[in-house]
Amino acid sequence: REEKRLSILRVAAQAFNEHGFYQTSLNQIARELNVTKPTLYYYVKNKDDILDGILEIAVAQFRQMIGDVAAMEQNGWGKLEAFFRQYAVLVSDTFGTCLILMRTNAPEEKFRQPYHDLSAEVFAARQQVLTEGMADGSLASADPKFLATALLASLNEGVYWHQVRGRRSPEETAVLLLNTFRVGLDP
Repeated sequence: REEKRLSILRVAAQAFNEHGFYQTSLNQIARELNVTKPTLYYYVKNKDDILDGILEIAVAQFRQMIGDVAAMEQNGWGKLEAFFRQYAVLVSDTFGTCLILMRTNAPEEKFRQPYHDLSAEVFAARQQVLTEGMADGSLASADPKFLATALLASLNEGVYWHQVRGRRSPEETAVLLLNTFRVGLDP
């Protein structure tokens, strides 16, 4: 039962990402899964229940990533690279993309709130990794808030570029962007 529900959530997330929440019907989701609408109702209550499930999965994945990076026994640079790689994979995943799109496209505030709550946690985790790296000497000294913002902005744009152009994997994109920051613009 849980496996089938997960399939429904994944197909629905993909449809929400491509067509939008309002433009996606339960009939479309059922057709995509090759099931009847009554069968769909066996696993989900309604479209809001589907979106709740998608957001719950995405938030859990991001929180797991934050915990995994924090627990790593590496210097700040190693943690930052791991953070970037894992973040890029998550925002490229169907559930992560849906979470990010819902920050502005959600039907109600209750569906936007998980993104806003999580973004504060992700920002704090990035700052912590940067602060640790500056303290252990693996990263140059800088304002962690500004650096965290610049890094994430470039990563979000880079991952978007990856999805549109498909030239590099999310991990490759993350590492290339991070290395660009590391090398800097000095000749």
